[in-house]
Amino acid sequence: MFNYPTFFIGITILRSMGLVRAEGENETTSTNQSQSQPDLVGALSNTVVNALISDQCRNALKDTFSPQSELGQCQFYEDLIGVTDDASLDSYLTTACGADPCSDETLSKAANAFWTGCETELGYVGITKDMLLEAFGAYTISREIACLKTKNDYCLTNSIGNILGTQSSSQGNSSESAPQTGKYEEMIRWYFCDECSIASIDLVLVQYPILAQIDLDGGKTVVDYVNGYCSNKGISTSTDGTLPQGITKTAHDSTFPSTNGLVKRMFTRNIGVLKSRFMGML
Repeated sequence: MFNYPTFFIGITILRSMGLVRAEGENETTSTNQSQSQPDLVGALSNTVVNALISDQCRNALKDTFSPQSELGQCQFYEDLIGVTDDASLDSYLTTACGADPCSDETLSKAANAFWTGCETELGYVGITKDMLLEAFGAYTISREIACLKTKNDYCLTNSIGNILGTQSSSQGNSSESAPQTGKYEEMIRWYFCDECSIASIDLVLVQYPILAQIDLDGGKTVVDYVNGYCSNKGISTSTDGTLPQGITKTAHDSTFPSTNGLVKRMFTRNIGVLKSRFMGML
């Protein structure tokens, strides 16, 4: 199962360097076709990336995130790159969730190889080794959430469809109209007050219990805020992993929750920043 932070860091840079191409993308541009503005932007981004990233880092990226790498094979990057719609995403999730998870050894090896090759470049954007290890360590929770199902559908497919407005969800808010404008609270209720989102929050609080203990404002925790926003939906979050009715786990041979203590230290060091960002969203 793919890890959002690690995959998108890698695949975005690989695409910008031309190491991964979209299906149907040509190697050359026809001589009788003028170059479009997006092509010029892409060429400029390639130049900038090549100037900022060393050969050592490019090799580390390719070795770490290519479909042929250990990480790429256990996260099925070859299939993931081909995801273009709900059907292909569902097919990918069925394959990835039904397979054995990546081993701790594979994740650790990939994280260390990426850091060794790209330490300087990651430092440019303020990424430390602790942050990188935590991103790779988030694989277990990412896989657990991505493999949640509601009825016969994957929550991930439903959630993306709801956000993009491309499909009707089988969840409780499917009969309502999504708010086009309005208060932030209304947007939160529409997009996050459903069984799949609450289940994801439940799992995050199991993996990172310190989040449920943070006093965000006036003695209120994230659980208080979520349950307050979603009270009219008749669903609530928990801190013990109890999922809403109708939500099932499908991750094969799951190792959730991961026993990584690093995130607790990171949250403790940055609690002030976390609180201010959360309150700024309200």
